[in-house]
Amino acid sequence: MRVVLAKNHGFCYGVKRAINMIYQAIDDNTLAKKNGDASRQIYTYGEIIHNKNVLEDLKNKNVKIANNIDEIADDSVVVIRSHGATKDDMQKLAIKKVEVINATCPSVLKIHRIVEENYNNGYRIIIFGDKSHPEVIATNSYAQNSAFITNSPDASDVPVDKNVIVVAQTTADKNKFKEFCINFEKIAKKACILYHVFDTICSATENRQNEAQDLAEKMDAMLIIGGKNSSNTQKLFDICAKISPNTYFAENVSQLPIEKLNQHNSIGVTTGASTPEWILEEVILKMTEENLQTTQTTNETIATTEANATFTASDDSTLPTTTAKTAIASDDSTEDFADLFEKSLVSLYTGEIVKGVVIEVTPTEIVLDLGFKSDGIISSDELSTDPNKKPSDVAKVGDELEAFVIRVNDMEGKVALSLRKLEQREGYKEIDDAYENKTVLQGVVKRAINGGLLVSVKDIRVFVPASQASNRFVEDLSTLVGKSVSLKITEVNKKRRKIVGSIKQASNENRSKLKSETLENIEVGKHYAGKVKTLTSFGAFVDIGGVDGLVHISELTWNNIRKPDEVVKEGDEIDVYVKEIDLEKNRISLGHKNPDEDPWKKVSINIGDVVNAKIVRIVPFGAFAEVSPNVDGLIHISQLDIKHVANVQSCVNIGDVVECKVLDIDYDNKKISLSRAAMMPGYSEEYVPIETDGDDADEINGIDITKSTKDSTDVAVPNAGPTTTEAIEPNEPAEPVAPTDSTESTDEE
Repeated sequence: MRVVLAKNHGFCYGVKRAINMIYQAIDDNTLAKKNGDASRQIYTYGEIIHNKNVLEDLKNKNVKIANNIDEIADDSVVVIRSHGATKDDMQKLAIKKVEVINATCPSVLKIHRIVEENYNNGYRIIIFGDKSHPEVIATNSYAQNSAFITNSPDASDVPVDKNVIVVAQTTADKNKFKEFCINFEKIAKKACILYHVFDTICSATENRQNEAQDLAEKMDAMLIIGGKNSSNTQKLFDICAKISPNTYFAENVSQLPIEKLNQHNSIGVTTGASTPEWILEEVILKMTEENLQTTQTTNETIATTEANATFTASDDSTLPTTTAKTAIASDDSTEDFADLFEKSLVSLYTGEIVKGVVIEVTPTEIVLDLGFKSDGIISSDELSTDPNKKPSDVAKVGDELEAFVIRVNDMEGKVALSLRKLEQREGYKEIDDAYENKTVLQGVVKRAINGGLLVSVKDIRVFVPASQASNRFVEDLSTLVGKSVSLKITEVNKKRRKIVGSIKQASNENRSKLKSETLENIEVGKHYAGKVKTLTSFGAFVDIGGVDGLVHISELTWNNIRKPDEVVKEGDEIDVYVKEIDLEKNRISLGHKNPDEDPWKKVSINIGDVVNAKIVRIVPFGAFAEVSPNVDGLIHISQLDIKHVANVQSCVNIGDVVECKVLDIDYDNKKISLSRAAMMPGYSEEYVPIETDGDDADEINGIDITKSTKDSTDVAVPNAGPTTTEAIEPNEPAEPVAPTDSTESTDEE
């Protein structure tokens, strides 16, 4: 008897990934128990795989199957099967108190994205597949359950719209789908404006189906091994049965039709995507025992005897993975299959660190030759703590790597390895060192939870209490998610696997260091790239490197403004320069407006000139009138009229344009004195300029700062001189400087 095993057999990538994830969850639970932590109930949302043998193994490991959300207890672990779950169920799980491990096949997730995006853009969705299959049900949910679903090549009943897209179940029959697409296109060309067909049948499924069809054409009989509930296994059977009437089905070794198989000279063997490797091995072993011995070879054309069964890989290479390397023999050699099977057993244990040579690098994994029967697999999820790294970034064929054994998978005979866990071990060591030495670490904020943040440091979760999330109050902690942060480790409890950190401590330490450096090098006129921290009615506090200085409202812009937020917002980065330093009082005064843009440099009036000036402000002692853009002059109350004026507004109002005579210009102090009365008949020429050391000594640019800031916070302050503020300490919020301090600072000038 000659037996040919299909190259594409065993778990497909999606199922393999889901199985790996569920067994990893089981291992994590076991490890938690050993460490004295409470274990959690593990659920699969629906059957993780259509194979009763695997399901029985999971049941023995206390994994429960939940078919609806209500069956799932709080504080448990839920693994989503490779078929995926509906959008509504995923949203319900997201708000439930459970950990969700999404093992949905990446190919299925891609279909979900295609369907949702096109549905939202107004396209009608057509799904080619089995409407009762979990994958199709989940896919339809991303079109608000409005998709038309068919499994028939006849497209005559398909509803058409202006815009239509077609997707297929990943395990759909490729030939049927092609026929459907041909028929659909005939209709769509006439009835649709836009239509697009996405070939979403999994390439592994397609390859498996094509190879099964090819074997069925060449062999006397076909044997399909897999679960009866598996959609792709059933399709393999249907494809082969159409070609060969001698097509047999078996879920496991107990169902092998030995007597019927022995009637054929050549048999092709393939498996469904949900069939574990160990079931295939048992079947091959049984068939071999029935024929006494087997000959393995890489040459499919080798002569065979009718007395003995010859197992040949359909790709002219090897037998199933677990026997591929050790069992290769010369053309005339024979070995008992049981011996070969024993040689495939390895002595590796979870938690070991092993070395191996890279023999294959794919887009999704790295394969290592460990020097044992089984190869080691490093999946893309286990490459690094850096999620952006790809297998090709980490190694090339021929490299020697050291890896951590995360599972010896008896179901497939392969060893699951991790480079990420090695980095984590180094990460734990780095965290211990940082805790002991009080050094600062870098991390990324992953989530905002009740009471604080979860920060990832070398792929290790560190809890940061809300009180330690910043050196300033943060109203919404979720605004920090995704940001890189510096933090100090404040607690390490290895028994409880609890690590606590503080962003605030690291920030304050860094700020204190910056403050010292800044104060050592600060000087008048020096420019800094500052960050606006706080806005007040009288200006903006700006961080220039661990030190906060005040930019007075008059130093923000040459324009007349009422509030600082007309120019800057909190968080803005602005250029500032130092105007005044008082280290004894710990005060720094900053400027922001450009001195080269001083509007006084453009003033072109002289004493005695007559100007038309616009009233812009009224104060108790007079009115300010704009004589040039952003340059105001003061019409003192005594110069408003030749008569005595008790109330300024009895003469002028804001917005009035009045004819005035320029009485005096003080370029040094930037003052202009105007007279409206001088333009009236009977005005006396004996004008005495306003003294600067009398009652109006606090006037800057013609305005009494003390009066304007005390009398009314709604009065716009013109371009007054600088004020100062105390440098803010690291642990103290910025506090406004009292108006009296501003006045005193101005008086000193």
